[in-house]
Amino acid sequence: YLVPLYNKEDFIVECIESILEEDTKEFEIEICIVDDGSTDNSLRLVTNKFGSNKHIKIASFPKNKGKNAACNKALEISTGDYICLFGADDVVVSGRTVKLLEASINNENKAAYGGLVAKNGDLTSELYRALPKKPNLYSITIANSLSGGCCLIPRTLCMNIFPIPENLRFEDWWISYFLVKNNNVVIVDEYVTY
Repeated sequence: YLVPLYNKEDFIVECIESILEEDTKEFEIEICIVDDGSTDNSLRLVTNKFGSNKHIKIASFPKNKGKNAACNKALEISTGDYICLFGADDVVVSGRTVKLLEASINNENKAAYGGLVAKNGDLTSELYRALPKKPNLYSITIANSLSGGCCLIPRTLCMNIFPIPENLRFEDWWISYFLVKNNNVVIVDEYVTY
């Protein structure tokens, strides 16, 4: 899991704890967090609570460089065979990693995308739900329905995507464009991220 972090002190602990719960005997979870020059207590919280956890790697930038730079650095320090981009204010739907991993493996190691349940800041009410539709280049160019926080990508496919240009506003579109262009996407018809 690659987690770019910038001023998310209210969410980051729950985010990390939800990812750690995905660890199983069949596979090991690795979380690569890159603090992007946070001005709140985000980095301190992560370091104090998770700094000695063997599943977590922490890096930081002294000043804000942007989400894409943090994602690029997180990939650089990661070692996993499969990559999940994940927002520091996102929470894993339990069982997500297994579902996405199985979908990828059972479909020639394509990137697997599931759905998103958007909730309010304290996760007490639902704002909307979105399941991805079978994409094509036209649909992802006009209205991309593939959320980066809802995917699992085999590392081998990441080599054509990373580094993500730091000046892009929407890294989701960049990532999905290359995956869809090369027919490397499978859709999981389940919600995987809050």
